[in-house]
Amino acid sequence: MPDLELVAYGQDTGHRCQYALSVDGKARWVNVPVSVGERGVIFDNDRSPESP
Repeated sequence: MPDLELVAYGQDTGHRCQYALSVDGKARWVNVPVSVGERGVIFDNDRSPESP
């Protein structure tokens, strides 16, 4: 991701976050879209890092 970029509120930024997930003992990469919401960055699961 760039250091700074103006993005539309609530819309997909075009950037993706990637993390490893283990399923049945096998690791696989998961890519999720990134957007910006009321509480900050939102990943595919619609939760910001500060959400409970």
